This record gives sequence, C-alpha cells and structure tokens, in this order.
Amino acid sequence: MAKLVWSVLCQQALIDRQTNNLSLINTIDEVHPARPQQEIPKVLNGKKVLPIIPMTCSLVTLWERDRLTISESASVRASLVGPDGKTLLKIEAVIDLRKSIRARVLANLPGLPVAGNGTYKFVLRLRSGVTWRRVGQLSYEFSYAFPRKLN
Repeated sequence: MAKLVWSVLCQQALIDRQTNNLSLINTIDEVHPARPQQEIPKVLNGKKVLPIIPMTCSLVTLWERDRLTISESASVRASLVGPDGKTLLKIEAVIDLRKSIRARVLANLPGLPVAGNGTYKFVLRLRSGVTWRRVGQLSYEFSYAFPRKLN
C-alpha cells in the first residue's frame, strides 16, 4: 500500500527537467489577503457560492511504496475543510508506484475558497477497497488583513 511521506502547500512548485529535482517556492502556512472593497455575492444563478481568493498555489504530496518489492497504483484524495468543519473542495488523483518507488502529486489551484477566518485543513486520504483511510493533514490559517486607509 502507498504511504504518505510529506505534503506542502506552496505558491509554486518547480520541477527541473534535467534532474527531476523539485523546488517548493514560498510555502504557505498563513493567508492574509486584503479585504475586498465590495461584498462578494454569496448566491450566483440561484446557487450558494463561496468567495475564492485568487492566488495560485500548489498542493504537493510525496508518496512511496510501503513495501519496496510490491509495485502498485493507488487513489488519493485531498479534501479542503473549512473552520466550520465543512468540506469546501475535493481533489482526487491516482498515483502510480508500479515503475518507481516514489511518486509526487502536484495539484495546481487557481485560488482558495474562503468560508471565514480560522484554520483550514487539507485532509489527505488513501483509498483502501471501498473506503477512504485518513493518512495525514496539512493546515493553514486564514484571515483578512485590515483594509488600507486611503488618505
């Protein structure tokens, strides 16, 4: 079975084409954007929507074989859970550990949904049969920065 080695939320993840080395740029553990000047609509076309903070970022995870001699593939899921405990976003991927011992998953996000100030968690799960087993989590703090005063 696959095993989670580490996970990082960062502004950008770069993979060198020649060496396959990974560079993680500006790791994120706090997000404090300026408060929008206008209220963001909470309903669009009759559906409830959450504000999205337009900041590109990458959720990067490294997985490896639990038993080095057994090659396999596995399904993984990252769920973004807001401060109120509600799931805001789900990302699923298949990791292929048949030809290599380790595999990275890079999920590039155009923004992060916001449900208020507080701690947000990416809960990481691995599919085991028909159930999803929790294998780790990554958290960050969110709060709006105070708006700048225009003089």
